[in-house]
Amino acid sequence: LLSIAPLALVWGQCTTPFISEYVEGSNNNKAIEIANPSDKDLDLSDYRLIRWQNGSAVYDAAFSIDLTGITVKAKDVVVLVIDKQDCTKTGQDTCVFADLKAQTDYYICPDYNVSSTMYFNGNDAMSLNKISDNGQMPFGAFVDIFGLIGEDPGQSWTDTYPYTQAAGGAYWTRDQT
Repeated sequence: LLSIAPLALVWGQCTTPFISEYVEGSNNNKAIEIANPSDKDLDLSDYRLIRWQNGSAVYDAAFSIDLTGITVKAKDVVVLVIDKQDCTKTGQDTCVFADLKAQTDYYICPDYNVSSTMYFNGNDAMSLNKISDNGQMPFGAFVDIFGLIGEDPGQSWTDTYPYTQAAGGAYWTRDQT
């Protein structure tokens, strides 16, 4: 995953947490890295991660997870990965690769019926939301967004305008970090 050094450019310019890395690897090798650019440790209990499935713009609580109990140290990152680390357990069809496990700070519940947030693929937007700053949105105010909520790009957003699969180009969000 991303080393801290490239983030040094944003540490002084940003004070809110943000999605600093998105890993959409094969099978269950999916991760979200959240950075804390502030000078103080940050308890993420007031934040939520949401998966906007297949280009949907409709909030569905089944595709979100509150980040209660997760703390990001000052000027550091945390890596969230689906808890598929023991393939001997029932339902652990494909395990997270060892190199991704080595980078993981917090594992997210693997039960799709409890939380399907970390089952994203190349056409799912992801957002980080602040719960207490809900205004008109029951899911909290947007802090950061990866992808385009409300647009289904096909299998992946690409490097060719308008950045959808139909435009051609290399995949940016399917099987990519």
